[in-house]
Amino acid sequence: MTNANINTDSKVVNLHYTDRCNYLCRFCHCRFQKTPLGMDDWKKIIDNIASGIPVRRFNLAGGEPLAGEYIQKMIDYIEGKGIECSIITNGSLLTPDFIRSNQGKLQMIGISIDGLDDEDNRRIGRIDRHGNTLSNERLLELARAIHAAGMRLKINTVVNAVNCQKDFSPLIQGLMPDRWKLLRMLHYENANDNGRNLMVTDEEFQTFAKRHQHLHPVVEDTADMVNSYIVVNPQGRILTNSAVRFQATESLVNHPFRDEFIKVSFDENAYQKRYKSAS
Repeated sequence: MTNANINTDSKVVNLHYTDRCNYLCRFCHCRFQKTPLGMDDWKKIIDNIASGIPVRRFNLAGGEPLAGEYIQKMIDYIEGKGIECSIITNGSLLTPDFIRSNQGKLQMIGISIDGLDDEDNRRIGRIDRHGNTLSNERLLELARAIHAAGMRLKINTVVNAVNCQKDFSPLIQGLMPDRWKLLRMLHYENANDNGRNLMVTDEEFQTFAKRHQHLHPVVEDTADMVNSYIVVNPQGRILTNSAVRFQATESLVNHPFRDEFIKVSFDENAYQKRYKSAS
């Protein structure tokens, strides 16, 4: 479905401004280890999007956004336009100093937590080239800093074959996130083929969600994820993931957002369902 009649409510737009990452998660589809556009290009893209639709929040993602060359400039530019800003990170490069320095600039920090312990993280690929993983003790330190800065904390967990039998309750209760989102591991053709054996069955995914229902997680299954995000990739192109395959528009550096957005599949109802649950 195209979206010529897109709802005029303000939107959350995900800017995957870099493919660079210090981890090699097997289910990830970002493999290029670069930030192809410069900061001036991203200023044009941000302005382009904001002039095309009302934007409530820009969410900076990757790759790993903190591995990008100009994460602080991105945050400062968005904040200077009076638009909310958030990031989603693997947490490994996040520091309490960075959190404190962005108090009042970042409304939310999301951390991806897919392994319950060091062994799980290594099996999934959440490990850097020096063999380091992110410890639960470090996660708790970061969570405390985020709460102290008055920011919202979001946790994303991709349910996969490594973690689907585990109980995350003690860790999540310790982190005290404002929102915990569960996503199913998806296979994207020619993007994360080496992670196909991490996929889970319907029963495994639902069992994981039921095991943690006392924590009231937001559960996103496959049907909830397709065509319901507004995503701009590191080349500045709007992505659509219909049929669980990525397709991209022309770059927003030199093409109007509205002209490109009407080309992609977008499910307004699914989008509204997600962000209504987040409010």
